[in-house]
Amino acid sequence: MRPAGSGTGIRSGAGGASIDLMDSRDRDAESILDWSDEFIGALKDRLLALRAGSELPAEDRDELTAHGLLEESSGQPTALGEALTELIIRESWQEGGERRTFRELGIEDDVGSVLEIGCSSGWTLRSLGPAPGARRMGVDIDARALALGYRFSRLENQDCGFACCSAYALPCDDESIDFLICRNTLTYLHQRSAVREMTRVLKPGGLVFLRFENVWYDLRQIAHAKTIRSLASRLRDLGLGLIHAAAGWQLGAGSRVRWGRAFVALPRLRKTLRACGCEITQIDESLRCPRFWGFATQTSLLARKAGKSSRRQAPGSPGAR
Repeated sequence: MRPAGSGTGIRSGAGGASIDLMDSRDRDAESILDWSDEFIGALKDRLLALRAGSELPAEDRDELTAHGLLEESSGQPTALGEALTELIIRESWQEGGERRTFRELGIEDDVGSVLEIGCSSGWTLRSLGPAPGARRMGVDIDARALALGYRFSRLENQDCGFACCSAYALPCDDESIDFLICRNTLTYLHQRSAVREMTRVLKPGGLVFLRFENVWYDLRQIAHAKTIRSLASRLRDLGLGLIHAAAGWQLGAGSRVRWGRAFVALPRLRKTLRACGCEITQIDESLRCPRFWGFATQTSLLARKAGKSSRRQAPGSPGAR
């Protein structure tokens, strides 16, 4: 795996953590990278307390204001403050969840090199724990989330790398990844192009874990739409998903047209994976997801790329014992 570090905005820190913002030129991300470890260490508790309506000491509020997270006049969160609060809340929701899922699928902490697509602040990578000699790397297009994940990795002494890049141009060599993770990101991508790129970097015998929203998610969103505009948007997404499920058509990767998202249809995904040399070995309903008419709105699966692997196979895989 090529580590994050091929661009110009490269930083590295304790525990081997690194980040490459490539050419994002995101000022908020650069600011987060310059904040002190002490401030980062207290950030979660402070932002969660504010969201819960708790009163913070004046000194803490002043520090949040000085770092651009609270408005000086009103004391309300700024856009950056809201964005970081949402990231931290998502981390608290996911805490321990994916690690339990991986263990139930037979994936051990020493699975080898790991790449996560759409990693956000890297909570899944960080939950895997340290693995001496194995690289953990996450990619996303949200530079602020990556910067926050990098700072948390440094505090936790984790060997995690982060890169701001497209899912269609992963900064990894061919057949260099043992375990690839893509959680709730595939519906926002050109699915065939994204899966091709995932399998390009996956080693023979390597595993890919996918979690995605299915058609029941779209139907639930339509049922809960509260405005005409929201209903129209949800119906558009459902239509795009149905077209892709039936005909395999999506607008090209990188299209300038804003086209929404398309749910993942399992038969279509299975066909795409097979065309890329992968076979699905396990399919499970997601542990934490809403249901609609009794059906899970998300699906999780594990697939293996054809070829021999020197690593121990997960239960349920072809050839596993």
